[in-house]
Amino acid sequence: ALQFFGIRDVVQCYNLLTDESATWQARFRTRSLTYQQESGTGSDQPLPTRRSRKKDQFGVLTARYFKLSRNDISRMIIMLGLAPAVVFMMAMVPTEGIFDREIGLNITCNMMFVLACACFFIGMFGSISEISKERSIVRREYMTGMSLTQYLLSKVAVLAVLCLLQTVLIIVFFCLLIGHPEPEETLLFSPVAELGITAFLLMLASSSMGLLVSALVAKPDLGVTITVVLLLPQYLFSGLIFAVDGISEVISWITVCHWGIEGFGTICDLNGMKASVKIDLGQGLQTVYQEDYNTMFEFAREHLEKVWLILAVYLVVCMILTRFSLHKTVQE
Repeated sequence: ALQFFGIRDVVQCYNLLTDESATWQARFRTRSLTYQQESGTGSDQPLPTRRSRKKDQFGVLTARYFKLSRNDISRMIIMLGLAPAVVFMMAMVPTEGIFDREIGLNITCNMMFVLACACFFIGMFGSISEISKERSIVRREYMTGMSLTQYLLSKVAVLAVLCLLQTVLIIVFFCLLIGHPEPEETLLFSPVAELGITAFLLMLASSSMGLLVSALVAKPDLGVTITVVLLLPQYLFSGLIFAVDGISEVISWITVCHWGIEGFGTICDLNGMKASVKIDLGQGLQTVYQEDYNTMFEFAREHLEKVWLILAVYLVVCMILTRFSLHKTVQE
């Protein structure tokens, strides 16, 4: 390929194929005909089967996507810089009393909500245009034997590495600048490790939603617009800001941020914290501190494991839907 296109890096061939596809197609046909005449081979020679072509595709596709991501330095800087930037902004607001069991319920709830929404946005932003910008390439390579499943898995593999790096950054900066939960008991691991696992699964599930949207839309800029639209349900149906009941509760079950907030709140043991409430004790309004039990934040190992499992299922379901959408795309 390097010799045929006269390039030094195989990544450059995609721009050539996009800009001058007819020219390169004609040149390939001419060289192919010449080769057949010189070697005595005919066009009726059996081609490798689709099954044999799929062998080792995952490694090749993953390496290619990793190289493309690595070469896009400006985008990579933005993606890795998002996590610290979000935490710096969170640290600029008053955080006094966070994780304090006697007075910290309100501020801790707010911070866990912002942290979950930040993880959702970072995950979506990293994947929302990854398939839509390659639609023509996917169609062309599918016709020559590329496995759509292997292609999708390669995307998930590289995005998982990116989400892991972003998770480390956002949790480390959060603990350094804001603090970390200190419940009376631990559930599975240390609270910081549990926060990291929950944030990673939330980012990865959000990335899978971004891939699904990217597979459904034809233009990358449309996907970015949809990301902004998808943020609103995360606020409304998370179950923290507004009470959910009836149909809104059903929507809350399929809102990925709901499970992120539930996981974070469980790790922090929000049910063991107290919130400031102003009540009239006959001598005017006075501030007292009361507990506010919420089944969302049940401090139990099984509850946290359930949240992690649901986020993993969310990832799998989005991947299945994305695979079906990809198949429809290449058939158009």
